[in-house]
Amino acid sequence: MTYFCRRCQTKTLFSAADQKYTYEVKKAPIDQQRSLCQPCWSESHQIARALKGLEAQWAQNKPSLRTDKEFLTRWLQTIELRERYGFRRHDVARKNMLRNLLSQP
Repeated sequence: MTYFCRRCQTKTLFSAADQKYTYEVKKAPIDQQRSLCQPCWSESHQIARALKGLEAQWAQNKPSLRTDKEFLTRWLQTIELRERYGFRRHDVARKNMLRNLLSQP
């Protein structure tokens, strides 16, 4: 099956071997379709790992990070970058919190 990556619009092949692995090994639903090419998929997972790291830092050091503009900016940019990969669930509340903290003197 061929499809276009929802991020970079590259025409990509979902090979029979990939389909077999997805449906038989990973037990994904048979109607599940690919939407990201392999490079974009890998990038999206790197971004997700970065977000988990930022969230862990926040959980451990919230009082000091509340005024760390560099950290807050990096976190907001990472959230916004993840949204460019087509994730339907946007973290509006967290983005608003970060924008609010960044706007404080």
